Amino acid sequence: MEKRTAGMPARLPPTIGFSYFLGVESYRSQVRMTASLAAMIGITLYLIFALDHPFGGAVRVEPDDFRLVLERVGPVNYSN
Repeated sequence: MEKRTAGMPARLPPTIGFSYFLGVESYRSQVRMTASLAAMIGITLYLIFALDHPFGGAVRVEPDDFRLVLERVGPVNYSN
């Protein structure tokens, strides 16, 4: 785990724990809301990791794809 995301696991239990202070009367609704919050946090962390490492993992960008784009589009001039 990288240095900037090393503290994330320590922050997750208090964040999810605070959802119990929302004062919902129905236990089932409380469980659904907490599960939804945990799922959203998990999916967000997964997307952050996946987008931060585009050249590794199951879905990755190969160098041949970049070469194909360069052939079709051409080099980009950023000096303007």
